Amino acid sequence: MTRVVGLVVLGLLAVGVGVGEALTPSTEHVLLVGDSIMRQTGPALTRQLGDDYTVHNEGVNGSGLLTPDYFDWEDQLEADLARTDPDLVVMLFIGNYTDDPDELWTTPDGEVIDTVHSQRFAPAWGRQVDEAMAAIAETGAQVVLVLPPPMVTGELQAVVDALRAEYERVAADWDFVSLADATEAVGGENGEWVASLPDGNGSQRPVRVPDTVHLAVHGQRLVAREIANAVRQAG
Repeated sequence: MTRVVGLVVLGLLAVGVGVGEALTPSTEHVLLVGDSIMRQTGPALTRQLGDDYTVHNEGVNGSGLLTPDYFDWEDQLEADLARTDPDLVVMLFIGNYTDDPDELWTTPDGEVIDTVHSQRFAPAWGRQVDEAMAAIAETGAQVVLVLPPPMVTGELQAVVDALRAEYERVAADWDFVSLADATEAVGGENGEWVASLPDGNGSQRPVRVPDTVHLAVHGQRLVAREIANAVRQAG
């Protein structure tokens, strides 16, 4: 038996295949794209997915889909897809925008979107998500699109609700897209913003940091768990 195994290994080496590569099961490659919420959730998601997945965390703090002068996701996504060749893409954006008049988004019909509260904001954002899905479709990768977590004020929640509706539409329009819901992870009983939630031992632990938007460590773990479940189901 030892001689047979030795011959197999020598044969692999002879054709230029590394022993470690040949004998180690391949992993699923997961590309994370998004803003700071995605970026900070990435490490917890990597741990929860475990050794069966290779996670490429490309989230960029402060980035959004309508601010290419700050960070051009259209070009970056194309580069990330080519570099990582993912089996699955996770996308999480909560709607970062700008108040710089030189960086405001202009719609195809020439209308300038001056604020996230504009009725044109969410549809324009949704069109950019569709553009991203078209690029991903060419790779054959599956997509998990993450619905944003709740916001602390009604004004901000209205923005997030409009984006959630666009994401739900995208998932209905593209058959390789499934949803994960960050609100299920860090929202209250009725999906409302909460500062803390119980951990596995029943103790209350913060899920949001003082700025009310970003995730505390416990919140990162909860959102990561929600996404990990969706990733496994999509795979």
